[in-house]
Amino acid sequence: IISLIFIASFSIRLIYIFQISEFPLSEYLITNSTFDQHGFDENALIISSGDWLGGGEVFEKEPLYSYFLAVIYRIFGYWHFVVYIIQALLTSLGILLFYKASARCFNAPIALITSFILAFYSVSVFYDGLLLRASLVTFLTLLLFYCIVRACESNNLLSWFLSGAVLGLSLLARHNIFL
Repeated sequence: IISLIFIASFSIRLIYIFQISEFPLSEYLITNSTFDQHGFDENALIISSGDWLGGGEVFEKEPLYSYFLAVIYRIFGYWHFVVYIIQALLTSLGILLFYKASARCFNAPIALITSFILAFYSVSVFYDGLLLRASLVTFLTLLLFYCIVRACESNNLLSWFLSGAVLGLSLLARHNIFL
């Protein structure tokens, strides 16, 4: 059943992404310097062109998302649609991690219900179709939850190290993750 939730989650995000790709203002939000999407996109273009320090200027936002975009641009070219697909995939994979961690902390029915709610949470679907860090932060947070649950169960050093590494990445994506 969790496989069906994953498929439904990814499908609804794909449908939404295809719908908004036809909306004329989607690219305007990226090209207009008023919006955060523009800053992430500009930094990613600088990084993907080979300047891995980001042009020598201070990042206005945490740097991980710009590097995430830069890697995607390097592999697939400068195509925002691919970014949205990858974000939708990450969020959907995060839902699987959330299910596994919740089932360990509570029980399978609770994990199933909460995963279903997260799969169709409209704000999450909305952010998967934007060039913003929310999808990456969501995935990293769900991965962190899963890693911590696994570390508590196994109580081995490698599991705790992995949890710390994911927390470090989360901080590079959003500094107030500790709050």
